[in-house]
Amino acid sequence: MGYGIGEEAIRTLKLSPTWIPGSQMGQPVRVLYSLPITIQAEETPKKYKVTKASYQKMDFPPTIFGN
Repeated sequence: MGYGIGEEAIRTLKLSPTWIPGSQMGQPVRVLYSLPITIQAEETPKKYKVTKASYQKMDFPPTIFGN
């Protein structure tokens, strides 16, 4: 991603409270956990300025060869 975004995500997670591990039959176990992180930029950089998209109407939709 760049611009220090990964480092900021790690810093923010380190500020979270102590996590309680998952357990099974009273024993701690590894648990797959996904924690979505949303990053909101203050503004769009000038070189990435969003412009109006243009589309062309196609006579035939794309197809996969062999089908």
